[in-house]
Amino acid sequence: MKRLIIFTLLIFSLFILGCANSSTNSDFIENYKLNIADYNSVQVTIDGVMVLESNDNSKIEKIIKEINTSKREIAQEIEFEDPPEGLITLIGKNEVKIAFFKESSRTLYGDYYIHTDFKFQ
Repeated sequence: MKRLIIFTLLIFSLFILGCANSSTNSDFIENYKLNIADYNSVQVTIDGVMVLESNDNSKIEKIIKEINTSKREIAQEIEFEDPPEGLITLIGKNEVKIAFFKESSRTLYGDYYIHTDFKFQ
């Protein structure tokens, strides 16, 4: 009986965690998910210096995939010591600017702190 109660509590906890994460994911997908077909150029600056400018679809796709699929947290719940030093600009139908931290390689996009792993030089 004790095992059944523990098992039930474990399953219930996992269910609650899954629901909380899915609401974050559904909001991101609905409001912020990037569509690869919408962009034909990317520019990356670090500390105001251009480090990448490309029309290469594979580079654009790699950046967008990393942003769309990486773990996310609500940015308002995090206190940052310093502002982001980098900026990714996707250019196409619309222009989207995504800030990133050069040391951690994480990004800030919309309401989200995204656990990306960008290595721009």
